[in-house]
Amino acid sequence: MLMIDRAPAAVPVRHTAAASAPSAEPIPIFVPARILIPALAVSAPIVPVGTEADGSMGTPKDGYDVAWWQGVRVGAGNALFAGHHDWNGDAGSFYSLGDLKPGDQIIVEGDGAAVRFRVSWVKLLHGGIDATDILGPATGPHLADKQV
Repeated sequence: MLMIDRAPAAVPVRHTAAASAPSAEPIPIFVPARILIPALAVSAPIVPVGTEADGSMGTPKDGYDVAWWQGVRVGAGNALFAGHHDWNGDAGSFYSLGDLKPGDQIIVEGDGAAVRFRVSWVKLLHGGIDATDILGPATGPHLADKQV
């Protein structure tokens, strides 16, 4: 699952519901340290963030790092990551996130483990949305990436 947030656009650019077969391998549960998106040549460190005073998810403090909402460890339920589209005039780690296509892989590594996610849809959304509206209840590990 891939969520893209790039205001002011609110028109979906792609929305493909392509179901993927469940993995036969057990999913490791771990604290993430790096995100790799081979189709975009992204390899970025992951920094844990919490919830801000206004209830929003914290964001990375630079254009390269990717924030991970530490409320749920990877593999234990839905995971939520946020990266910048741009930063001080330079492309951020999630600059080309909208170029992903269903079937592209996102790899999250940490604690000597890794889990591979497959993009099932890409959609542009307004900022300030409640991620639970998109992710819903955890029926297996899912990943949401958000540009900020």
